[in-house]
Amino acid sequence: MGLGYSRSRTTMGELSRERTLTRDAALASLRLRILSAARRRLSPADAEDLTQEVLLLLTTKYAEVEDPAQLVALGLGILRKKQADLWRKSARRGEASAQDATEVPLAHGGPLPDTVAADRARLRLFAEAAARLEGRCREILRRKLEGLSFVEIAAELGRPVNTVYSWDFRCHQRLRTLLGDRWSFVAGGEER
Repeated sequence: MGLGYSRSRTTMGELSRERTLTRDAALASLRLRILSAARRRLSPADAEDLTQEVLLLLTTKYAEVEDPAQLVALGLGILRKKQADLWRKSARRGEASAQDATEVPLAHGGPLPDTVAADRARLRLFAEAAARLEGRCREILRRKLEGLSFVEIAAELGRPVNTVYSWDFRCHQRLRTLLGDRWSFVAGGEER
């Protein structure tokens, strides 16, 4: 009888807290499902990033959804859409077909002297133009040359990845402007 009495005297605040706990518990278990689904097709870092994005959307944009079945369906649907966006961006940038330069075999055992001289001239022109870039552009370029991905650069700078993509595009355009007619030579297109 005491249990029924205390049950009937539950306040609205307690009900709200109970719903929050069940929603938080559902989101915690949903995180594992989303992460597992993402890892099947993505790298661990990309899977973790997409999982965080999905959970952020579920907690902010879809805060009114409380049914665990709806949360699962909604979360997995958002994940599929985010994965497709990631693959599209990767294909557009050519990241899927990129080949590591260290794995390309040399045909004759080493570069020709003319090639070495042209490469040094390209490097000198590039270094001069890069030195004239503004601070943020130099930082992004330095990190890219160190081999960091855009996701890692964004994390270091504390900015969204798309912001870093935009900055990189503008810096690339600025570098092209600084090089002018020497751009094709520095890019390896023509001999000087």
